[in-house]
Amino acid sequence: MLKRFFADALTYTSVLLFLRVIGILIIPIYTRVFAPEDYGVIDMVMMATCLVNLTLALEISQAIARFMVDAKDPSEKKTLVSTALFFTLAVYAPFLLAVVAFKPYVSEWIMGVDGEPVLYAAVIATIISNGLVYFLQNLLRFDVKPKQCAKLNLINSLSGILASLFLILYLKLGLLGAFAGQTFGNILGVACGLYFSRHLLAFRFSGERLKRMLSFSLPFVPSSLGVFVSLYIDRVALKELSGLSDVGIYGIALRTIIPVQLIVSGFQMALTPLIYANLKEERTPSDVERIFRLYFVTGLAAVLGARCFSGELLRVFTTPQYYPAAGVVPLAALTLFISQAYIFAPGLAIAKQTRQIAGINILVALLNTALNFLLIPYYGVYGAAFATALSAGTGFILYVMLGEKHFSIPHRFRRISAGLLLGGAAFTAIGFLPGTISVGLVLLKITLWVLSCGAIIVAVTGKSDLLLAWEKLKSYRKSGEFS
Repeated sequence: MLKRFFADALTYTSVLLFLRVIGILIIPIYTRVFAPEDYGVIDMVMMATCLVNLTLALEISQAIARFMVDAKDPSEKKTLVSTALFFTLAVYAPFLLAVVAFKPYVSEWIMGVDGEPVLYAAVIATIISNGLVYFLQNLLRFDVKPKQCAKLNLINSLSGILASLFLILYLKLGLLGAFAGQTFGNILGVACGLYFSRHLLAFRFSGERLKRMLSFSLPFVPSSLGVFVSLYIDRVALKELSGLSDVGIYGIALRTIIPVQLIVSGFQMALTPLIYANLKEERTPSDVERIFRLYFVTGLAAVLGARCFSGELLRVFTTPQYYPAAGVVPLAALTLFISQAYIFAPGLAIAKQTRQIAGINILVALLNTALNFLLIPYYGVYGAAFATALSAGTGFILYVMLGEKHFSIPHRFRRISAGLLLGGAAFTAIGFLPGTISVGLVLLKITLWVLSCGAIIVAVTGKSDLLLAWEKLKSYRKSGEFS
């Protein structure tokens, strides 16, 4: 499992790295074209897209992930996947009718005003096309086809970015260009996803299998709503309490945490399918524990990097109206790092304890909502970031405690605690450095970051695991695969 994990994670992360670099390069363009209020609209559309992805198709992608493992032959897989795809396509028809009928209310919620019909149509097209891409991405990921999934991500994202830039810069279409370009990229992504997954598709539909899949996935809907609230209540609360400008600043902070996004995405996309595929292997729990420590070390290093260099990055890539995001960047990085750590506590999902999963996610959502509305009036965007981080940590602890009896992971909590203490000390020490920018200060920050990361790696990873990782990397460089 470790061999396959490293190979799959590298595949996903290499594509994500390329796309994130492109994303960084277009930030200076977007921040000079769009005001913080416009960025706030973009983030609100992203939030609406996530809500639709998580709820409209009743999380049937989760059922595909679980039931494909038990499928006895390729024909059964085709029936399951095709049934799920036809169901997903069908649910978008009433959704389209609803958003047309309630345009004034939906538009005002997303954009703050009852927007122009053409812009609203582009927003809805973006949401629907992204939902289909989301389904196909999950299908390829859970079929353990990392190369095809990575290609889909590359084609979808790169074509959307290029089309958006053309429409924004050449045709001067503003927000309309951003959403129309993304829709174009999503359409290409859907076409590629259907091609890559053609071996799993057929003109089949089984009501009995749909019933079985929905009986498994339906409890994930309130759970996913809890996840959605946990992810986006900070932006909703900021919009209501501070305005779209703060939402835009908060959104820029989230776009600046590229290293943490790469780490989280690479681990998440590679690990979960492999856990399901290797449930019966004796080494799986210990492999998951070792991967978790690697996740912990690399994630903590990225958080400390964000703490050190967020101010410099924002001054290079944005304009002065976005500089207040600098203090939010490390908190946002920490939140993302913690919020996705639940993949290392898979016991509840393996045991199909969907009600307990839903309970955890709803509890975390309620806690996050309360903390956001309590802290934002006093601390603004900082209060939103801190509230979300605290709630995410609570959720991870609950996943670990309740999932242990179903799938025990031999976590080395002493090593993790040592890493937390070292990371916390470094995080605090960096805060005492001057807020000015100079070559000498940057060199000091680099030195402090390198020493802190080295100490954390030694404390958390241990000599044996460091040697193993080094051997795997050397093996990959020589042969192109992990031996």
